[in-house]
Amino acid sequence: MRHAGIIMKRSTRSSIRLFCFIAALLTGLLPASAIAQSSTNWSDHWYNANESGWGVTVTDHDTNAFVVYYTYAGDGHNIWFTIPGGTFSANRCVFSGAMYQTTGPGYQQTTFNPALVAIVPAGTGSIDFCPAAAPAGTAVFSYTLNNITQTKTIQRLSYGNAPVSLTNDYTDLWWNPAESGWGMNITQKGNNMFVAWYGYDTNGRPLFATMPGGTFSDARTFTSRFYTTTGPWFGSTPFDSSRVAAQDVGSAELNFLNRDNATFTFTIRGVTQTKNITRQRFGGDVSRSAATKYVATAGSDSNGDGTIAKPWRTIRHGISRLAGGETLIVRNGVYEGKDNFIDNVPSGTSTRQTVIMAEAPMEVRIRSSSSLLYYDNQLNLAGNYITIDGFIFDMAGTEYPEYIGNIDGNFNKVTRSIFKRSGDIDRYGGLFYMSGNDNLVEDVAGSGACRYCFAQGGPTSATQRNIWRRVVGRMDYSSSNQPKATFASYGNDDSPVMRDHLYQNVIAIDGQNPTGLGGEEKYGGFYTPKIATNVRLQGSIVLNEAVTYAGLFLREFNSLNSASHSVIWDLPNSASFTIGIKADRADHLTIGGIIPSAATDLNNDATSSLIKPATRPSNLLNNTPGAVIIKRYGVSGTRWGEPGFDQLTNEDLWPWPYQDKIKAVFREVNDPPSGNRPTGNNTRRGFAADGNGLTGRPITLTSYIWEYLGTPCPATYCP
Repeated sequence: MRHAGIIMKRSTRSSIRLFCFIAALLTGLLPASAIAQSSTNWSDHWYNANESGWGVTVTDHDTNAFVVYYTYAGDGHNIWFTIPGGTFSANRCVFSGAMYQTTGPGYQQTTFNPALVAIVPAGTGSIDFCPAAAPAGTAVFSYTLNNITQTKTIQRLSYGNAPVSLTNDYTDLWWNPAESGWGMNITQKGNNMFVAWYGYDTNGRPLFATMPGGTFSDARTFTSRFYTTTGPWFGSTPFDSSRVAAQDVGSAELNFLNRDNATFTFTIRGVTQTKNITRQRFGGDVSRSAATKYVATAGSDSNGDGTIAKPWRTIRHGISRLAGGETLIVRNGVYEGKDNFIDNVPSGTSTRQTVIMAEAPMEVRIRSSSSLLYYDNQLNLAGNYITIDGFIFDMAGTEYPEYIGNIDGNFNKVTRSIFKRSGDIDRYGGLFYMSGNDNLVEDVAGSGACRYCFAQGGPTSATQRNIWRRVVGRMDYSSSNQPKATFASYGNDDSPVMRDHLYQNVIAIDGQNPTGLGGEEKYGGFYTPKIATNVRLQGSIVLNEAVTYAGLFLREFNSLNSASHSVIWDLPNSASFTIGIKADRADHLTIGGIIPSAATDLNNDATSSLIKPATRPSNLLNNTPGAVIIKRYGVSGTRWGEPGFDQLTNEDLWPWPYQDKIKAVFREVNDPPSGNRPTGNNTRRGFAADGNGLTGRPITLTSYIWEYLGTPCPATYCP
């Protein structure tokens, strides 16, 4: 175990550096969902964003962990050190132990000889995963190696679109027991993996190579280019990342035979090897640190035990058997009725969230079509530190509850989910609502019957610090005579305590305007009624959205809200007085097309903006002056205050994640009942239309937005 673990540790460090150094090559990587970071286990790749080039891998098996620190020797050759069996203390917040260095037989050897592996003590190291006053996902790494003592701040490496889940994916240490001395660390985050292989160079020196962003050609086969790196001596202060160089040395493929066994084929500098590998067992049962239980349509609540072999039948029963900090995986399928609603979920903690997730993103549908009561939400989170991931919530034929999904608790996440509502609704009803604080809604979409489709706050609310990231909303019809909008941050009646919220890369698109209902109209694609303060839009879009007052209606009672790098283009079927944006301030706007009245109503002039150009721009999303919406805002998975939560990242926004699944749900027939407006609802409109885009391929959300002004979508985003 020690030999394989040491090798794996070394590769992990190399992987982190390589990830940062060749980010442009990693077209398959997506920002972590933080969801992309696991809050229930310390297993992950860790690095220092200011010193890209070295890193740490951690494999946490509850009672023990395996740590690899990878860096560079004095001559620039990569080197790795391991903690192959330390101890946890401080309630599993601190892991420490002796560190070792190894040498062994080269990768070119047809038969690996474990007897040639030599292990030498090199020093000591520790990681504090819960440093005082530090945000979640931050740790402090301290070590003494070869008389060099250093302390570094590290954070989880963001990629992929789901949390690490040791019991649900291939994340772990892997080795060949018959060839102890080499191995690999795999960290999977949903749709991608980061793989670090630890072996030896032709001269026996430690060598790590990484697969830093490949692709799954099917559910069990992962392929990538294989890279090694060189860099500055680990004792250098400061670490000079500009001296790190990556080399493409070949290709690699992992073929998973089942959950615990795989074949690994790699080529390094013309030498090809195929090895059998298996998970490396050490420490406690992996599932103890984040217990995982299962529900399936073929399961049984009376005879099941929650294992993957004997799952339960209903989601509600599974949740009733769940402890805080555990995970419930719902296997693919359609789950009907109230017994499958997600509610009464036990709270997790800041280090171990309770997770309810679909087996595959948006392949589990929770459906109801009967009359429900006021509090019968399909999703209702009253607790804290809960993650909901991967569901389609489909509600029809009921006036109540007000919203399909509801969050009253704090520090929760809803990710990779779709909300669809059909039929009459309560006059205050819609798709999804939040009244809690510090929550995250990410990679979510919704369409159907709404008053407010996606909403937060309220007239007595003190809701603060919520983030809406990469959310797509389409209002189809309504029976409500109340003010309407696709997205709403409802302010407090009396004081500025409903405040500090972010909308990042959020889109109101192809929405209809339910006029003629009496009472109030549709105020905007985005609307902040009453006193809602410091609501900020970053990289957001209102496109082909029918409204009455403004595309972005962000100022009422003189609330100080803003938009930057945002597009408002075409507000059809709107009133003659409809404007583009009403806000306190804005910058880098692109406003044009059908805007019946003024483009802006701001307390401060819009800076660096493209306002009602005489000539339509050739590129709707990349204009200077104007909006540039190419990259993602906010590190995926981060809540308010966590590193990078409000920053522009280097991750491509396009193509839009899960756009095919979103389009498929938006296209489903959803006819308005009598008394709703408008009276018709062609669900196959806009980006959900039939036919091909200008590239000759079927229309997608990405191609539709990019081609709205008549220019083919760039091949980078619409291959």
